[in-house]
Amino acid sequence: MTTDNSNRYRVSTKFTLTKVFVFIGLFSIVFSTIREIGNDTFSQKSITGLSLGTIVLTGLLVFVYTRKRIDYDDIKQILYVVDTKRQTEIEIPVEKIDKILYSAIGGRGNKSYVIVYRDFHNQRQKVRLFPIPFDNSIDTIITDTKLQNPNLVTRNWSIGWNELFD
Repeated sequence: MTTDNSNRYRVSTKFTLTKVFVFIGLFSIVFSTIREIGNDTFSQKSITGLSLGTIVLTGLLVFVYTRKRIDYDDIKQILYVVDTKRQTEIEIPVEKIDKILYSAIGGRGNKSYVIVYRDFHNQRQKVRLFPIPFDNSIDTIITDTKLQNPNLVTRNWSIGWNELFD
């Protein structure tokens, strides 16, 4: 891991609101289950609903907790992809970034970006950035990348299905 972090800052969201809503939803499911058992009103319909709700919310929670943290150093112009579980870090100099594509995947009101870059073996890799809401760090990254790599491909629109062909 890098020790000099003076200009390095986080550009990916922590999904705090999503985590809060998921935990509230899971608590509501547990509360409803206990209430239905106590009232002896447990039915096949309620079992199905509670099971599906639990599966969806647990899946969303797993998705949120497995996202990689992305930091940016605007002086060194390096994007850092940090996997906290594996304790690994990938450094991506902005001149190695080929595409920054807006993505509709990210939920209502949220957006994400797919960053396509070349690794140290010159192999194409992708990472998805879920930026911090109401933060313009992605604009800084795009500007810095265009200065270092004039051939950068950017897209600031998406209709969903076009992402299948990128």
